Amino acid sequence: MEEVRIVSVQMVAPAEPPNPSSFRESIKLTLYDRAMRFALYQKRILFYNPVEPSSIDCHIQSLKGSLAQALVSFYPLAGRLSSSSLEIDCSTLSVQFTEAVTDATLGDLAIRPSKPSLTLRFHTRFFLDQVTRFADGGISVAIAFSHQVCDGVSGWHFFNSWAQIARDGVLRNPPVVSYEVEEQDMELEEAFEVAASIGYKVKKSASSPRDLSKLRESISSRSMPQQLDVRLFRLDQSHISELKSRCLEETRASFSSYEVVCAYFWTLTARHRGLRPDQEAAIAILFDSRGRFAKVPEFYLGNAIATAIVSARVEDLTSKGIGYAAGLLHDAIVSMDEKKNQAQLKFMNHVMQTGFITEMEIDQASFSLVVSSPRHPVYETDFGFGRPAGVTFGTNDLSDGKIYLFPSPAGNRGVEVTVVLHPE
Repeated sequence: MEEVRIVSVQMVAPAEPPNPSSFRESIKLTLYDRAMRFALYQKRILFYNPVEPSSIDCHIQSLKGSLAQALVSFYPLAGRLSSSSLEIDCSTLSVQFTEAVTDATLGDLAIRPSKPSLTLRFHTRFFLDQVTRFADGGISVAIAFSHQVCDGVSGWHFFNSWAQIARDGVLRNPPVVSYEVEEQDMELEEAFEVAASIGYKVKKSASSPRDLSKLRESISSRSMPQQLDVRLFRLDQSHISELKSRCLEETRASFSSYEVVCAYFWTLTARHRGLRPDQEAAIAILFDSRGRFAKVPEFYLGNAIATAIVSARVEDLTSKGIGYAAGLLHDAIVSMDEKKNQAQLKFMNHVMQTGFITEMEIDQASFSLVVSSPRHPVYETDFGFGRPAGVTFGTNDLSDGKIYLFPSPAGNRGVEVTVVLHPE
């Protein structure tokens, strides 16, 4: 594979000062944000079909100019983490914009993860961007954002808003950068009990906290283990309809596309990981809290992702069918309420802040985690030179049992599923 060469690195500031009526120089991190204390930078890379070589410079200038315009409303992404690590400091605003070139063509690429050349450590900077020119006129636009400042919903909201400004010169849905969080008064003991009741494996540890600085360094410098096997599956609407029909036949119940797809790959990974029939296989699924909990605004810029953890015996998963698995996932999602959500956030924050990582026991060999979403508007991210031809993600946070969901590029309500497993 041809190497990528950095041409320039610039700092891009908002095109004008943010609106004084909504600007906050300091934004307190919520429980959602603080639960992501050790989460790695999230990387997404969009690939675009070749454009006329004579127009590439114009497109890149448009990308920089529209980025500056987008940051006027999305200014927290251009802030820094305060020294206390509990606030976003917006007194100085800028993001890194990198321009790169490669002698490779888009045709040389298989749209799948490769070992990254850049390791992102724990920075105070929240957002980085890289635009790469390919030899055939193709373009890739890559972003990396700190999970401590926003989740995937906010990340794609920003990506799409930036594209709207580049393409049409308008921002249709400006973000809400802060809201009053109503945190329930809950004792830690109660939070532990509720967290255990919704699937968290809780162990009260009497050991000393780990060295958090060393733990940060260890996590942030991770790269993709060579032994991981990454496989891409493409499901069109007919495949998903077939899964729904199977579930209906098995359980006489209807489930969403998300539930049946997650159930199918949960049972598939349980079957192919060589687990014992009596072993517990757990899966964590994520869903958006916006409009569901604590009056989180629809276009809130930040973290607002709740987690449901479900466990079942491998023998049951492999013998009772995907309808059984879909039913477990459905029940976990609909039963998640404000109290359970607040409990898991308080539990996670305690684990992260104290360093008692052993208090959240996870058997990685039998654990699966579903991330991203087929609802993310990936293929609507048109900067003025067409819709993306493909999308991929960074490999710094790949792990055994991780399942990525993206919408189909064909736009047929299908889903692209990437499954990460140890090859054995």
